[in-house]
Amino acid sequence: MFHQSLKELEPDTSPANQMAMDAAMAIWAAARDTSFGQIPRDGRTDEEQVVESRTAEHFAVNAYAGCPGVDIARRRKFWLWYLHEAVPEAYTNYVARRQPTISHDPAK
Repeated sequence: MFHQSLKELEPDTSPANQMAMDAAMAIWAAARDTSFGQIPRDGRTDEEQVVESRTAEHFAVNAYAGCPGVDIARRRKFWLWYLHEAVPEAYTNYVARRQPTISHDPAK
């Protein structure tokens, strides 16, 4: 793509673009944590963390509800879903994968 001016190269800071970036960062952070483990938090809030150490949840809630303070009702809805549905389902799947497989074949 050929850019006509430097203005075209300026980052898009619109809310929609920021939410899209947060969605991408949520995927990146989840992959990072899966591959390398979670980065120690040291009691700091997400806002006090450098971007590279923020959690997937931080980016996911921003992708869903906008940056902090934008839509409090949507942020609350996300966190209630996360606590009541996502975490229990993830835990159930984790436990299920750790259960030993029982073979009904006597030859094994």
